[in-house]
Amino acid sequence: MPRTQTGLASLVAVIWTLILLSLLLVPSASASPQPSSTALSLMAGAEGWSDSPGPDPEGEKQRVPKTPEGEKERPGDQKKDKDDKDDEGDDNPYDFSNSGTDDDDERQASPSKRRPKAQWVEGTLATVSPADSAQDAPMWDDPGGEEVGAELMADLPIGTNVVVHGSRVLDEVRWVWVSTADGRTPAGWMWVEDLVVRRSTTAAPFGIGGDLSWFYVGPGAVSDEYKEGGWRAALRAFRRVGSVGRLALSAGYLKEKGQPKFNYVTPTQIDYPRSSRLQIVDLGLIAGVDLPGGKNWSIRSEIGPTLFWVRESSKMDYDSLQGGVVVASGHREEWLERWRLGGQFNVGFARATGSDTRIGLLLSLFVISWESESRKSLTLDFIGMLPLLGAGIGIYLGY
Repeated sequence: MPRTQTGLASLVAVIWTLILLSLLLVPSASASPQPSSTALSLMAGAEGWSDSPGPDPEGEKQRVPKTPEGEKERPGDQKKDKDDKDDEGDDNPYDFSNSGTDDDDERQASPSKRRPKAQWVEGTLATVSPADSAQDAPMWDDPGGEEVGAELMADLPIGTNVVVHGSRVLDEVRWVWVSTADGRTPAGWMWVEDLVVRRSTTAAPFGIGGDLSWFYVGPGAVSDEYKEGGWRAALRAFRRVGSVGRLALSAGYLKEKGQPKFNYVTPTQIDYPRSSRLQIVDLGLIAGVDLPGGKNWSIRSEIGPTLFWVRESSKMDYDSLQGGVVVASGHREEWLERWRLGGQFNVGFARATGSDTRIGLLLSLFVISWESESRKSLTLDFIGMLPLLGAGIGIYLGY
């Protein structure tokens, strides 16, 4: 009961944390676009839209809202639709006499039809669970029980743990030779329908797990551009510490596609971003607990420092200006790469599907320290010192 209360308390705390962080991720209201049809009007509209006065060798770079879809964004932009279609398709990145197995044939059909397949071999762990819902199950000195004149040795209470030493089939019924785990009762024969296999409570000291999650990244300007979200895949190798502790090394990769919302203007050039991509690689050292939450269920939470590699890139058109007049145009790609420190927090709800296998739901959060310079024609270079935030939900599988 104390562990269950602890698990529930942890769950409530995580839910409140997710709610608070989701408020931080709410996209900020964007200013209404100021359409323009010439390079000179774009330069004039840049006033008041600069997010940071960062220095630029050719002059101060500013970002301005893009024109509404369907309008010409710059002089001679007749190829706009064709260029957009070209960009859309470009996505290059980086028993004694028997085997002891209960089969599905007629000879091994389960009268109660409530027992799963089991390997009744020497060393199998089982628990007394009478098929007729009685409180005790009989143990005999010979297989076959009362029908063959065997002597009753004991009535084992429901829930008694036993160890299998062998098995035998008589008249299409399987009997197993067992002894009680505490050794207080001599070994005897029991009907398999009065037993259920139990898994070992001793978990391996080391394990490995993976997850696949759908993520959204903020703050507001970033979430506006990458509003569709993206996939993140991660692996972790962990060591169990004590009865519930965990220490793990994790690695993950996240990718999102974006649709830029701003153009970028300097006295000598205007950039028109067409598409963008955000990639994040993370390497973390995390610690946490794995608490039992009920029969075959567990609640896992972990937190730790993480090193992030962040890369944003964009394909764009550009106009070169001289005296406010367009003198050259073209296409180019620009990118920004940074190594930054941050942290991550995960909470999972898993169900045991085997002796060492778990599958469940995973909720994840991360935060990355950040500082913009307003030099690149990219969103991440115009968010100031706001940290990057991410939240995701996915499926977890561990061994």
